Amino acid sequence: MSDIRYYISDLISLTKPPIISLLLVTAIGAVFLASDGTPPFLVSMYILLGGSLGAAGASVVNNVIDRNIDKSMKRTEKRAVASKRVSPTMALIYGVVLNIGSFLLLFYTVNFISAFLTIFASIFYIVIYTIVLKPRTTQNIVIGGAAGCFPPVIAWVGITGNSGLLDLSPWFMFLIIFLWTPPHFWALGILMKDDYAKANIPMLPVIHGMKRVTIEIFIYSIAILFTTVLFWWFSSLGYVFLVLSLLNNIIYSYFCYKLLIIRDRQAARNAYLYSLLHLALVFLFIVIDTLI
Repeated sequence: MSDIRYYISDLISLTKPPIISLLLVTAIGAVFLASDGTPPFLVSMYILLGGSLGAAGASVVNNVIDRNIDKSMKRTEKRAVASKRVSPTMALIYGVVLNIGSFLLLFYTVNFISAFLTIFASIFYIVIYTIVLKPRTTQNIVIGGAAGCFPPVIAWVGITGNSGLLDLSPWFMFLIIFLWTPPHFWALGILMKDDYAKANIPMLPVIHGMKRVTIEIFIYSIAILFTTVLFWWFSSLGYVFLVLSLLNNIIYSYFCYKLLIIRDRQAARNAYLYSLLHLALVFLFIVIDTLI
């Protein structure tokens, strides 16, 4: 019985629940903004569940493809596929089933566009990021990170219908996440520089060193600040969001500036950890503003 429990735990871990949780927060913010207040419960649940299944499926397949890389890195060597607790074949089937389930659920309960965008984001993450970009270029996370930007767009279209693709707000939310992704992972890359070098992954800190990566991290943090203001200007959000998000962005930029000046592991850790809170807060502030 305990073996079954451990195996189920491994299957769950392959879906990378912390990543799904953050993606859900971004989707929830979009759901509330698209609804201009309290969203329809059932449709919202379908959107969040379908999106979670898609993200989970993509993560599982990523574990299969990256299993040899994961074996060579301390941070990932104990992942279930890398350590052979779950076979690659089983994990691949599991990931494909999750993606199919995601598409079917969204297609039948929400709409085709949300289902299509979810499966597109999964394929983009698996093929473009994991297979093509990650082992080949320092811009892997810049381009490949787009896969993680789709939840707000999927959620928005799920609430507003297909015409919602023409609205500016979901694409501003997409852009905020797009700009947030590189500095977040580059700060992690500084902390795990030796691991990435050992695995031959050309992360920016590995190839170009601390000076360039810290400059770029700070520039991206400023870009996020201005993009958030533009998002507020073109959306229906009020001053509550503007003030709270400005404060949040200034704090994040401060941590990135400290990293630029000090360039040590502690500063990188602080920037990395706050980046997790930073993105969650941006979308939490959307929810707060729409409910006031």
